[in-house]
Amino acid sequence: MLLVLAILISSLIIIGGILMLQGNKRSSMVPEKREKNIFIAMKEVDLDKAYQFGLSDDKKNINDEYLEMQNAYRTVLFDYLNSQIDFTDFDKEISNLEVSKYFRLLQKPLTEVDNCEDYFSTLSHLKSNYLYLRNHIFVERLSKDDFQILKDIKNGKVLKHQEQEEFVKRTFLQVLSYYKDIKNPKAVVQYRQYSGAIKSNIEQSAILFSIEYREPSDYSDIAYFSDDESEKRQKELLKYDELVLKYENEFTEKLGVQVRIENSLYSSIRKT
Repeated sequence: MLLVLAILISSLIIIGGILMLQGNKRSSMVPEKREKNIFIAMKEVDLDKAYQFGLSDDKKNINDEYLEMQNAYRTVLFDYLNSQIDFTDFDKEISNLEVSKYFRLLQKPLTEVDNCEDYFSTLSHLKSNYLYLRNHIFVERLSKDDFQILKDIKNGKVLKHQEQEEFVKRTFLQVLSYYKDIKNPKAVVQYRQYSGAIKSNIEQSAILFSIEYREPSDYSDIAYFSDDESEKRQKELLKYDELVLKYENEFTEKLGVQVRIENSLYSSIRKT
């Protein structure tokens, strides 16, 4: 059941309808102010097409209707992803890694959203304790017919299971790809970049699942990050890399499109 709530967020000016997973219910968080496009890749939004669809009032920015259509697309998108992928084994194997204690469990709702990772993890409702969807959602890229289908969904129409699945399968590559021009699906995107650390070179057309790193309050008290533990850390990293490759391949096979998994913790650790 889709529960629509208007919740004011005073601690941050953001743009985007935020879906939070609360038990088995979804709620839509609509920020009070949308003066800054902090977390949306506006350079890749086709504002001319958005304007034609009524998703922009001035061809300079997106409007509330854009956000509501994003929420509608997320509803059917996550229904589809969760029907295709069982995340149970992935979660179990990740939890067996020692470093998993530094991963934030996503079933804990956030009360504040103050960075990009928080934003996307709160939007996501994959049935995983660790993974969230990191892709942007560009609803203006839909064809005229598919846009009308999504508008009907937003207005409460319930599609038959097969119709909904076919709608997502034929649209999600175009809607989730980072660049407007998807002629080169292998072009890479820098989703993350840390000073001195590796860059995340992710194919722009890939489905990107991320794991949210919960930063320890005091690194000095954590032996895992000390120089003496570098060998242990590298062994742990090898286990993680093997696990990620295994599930990237498995998820790619199930969805029929490239799937990548990344997280901020090992982006930082790799620089040591």
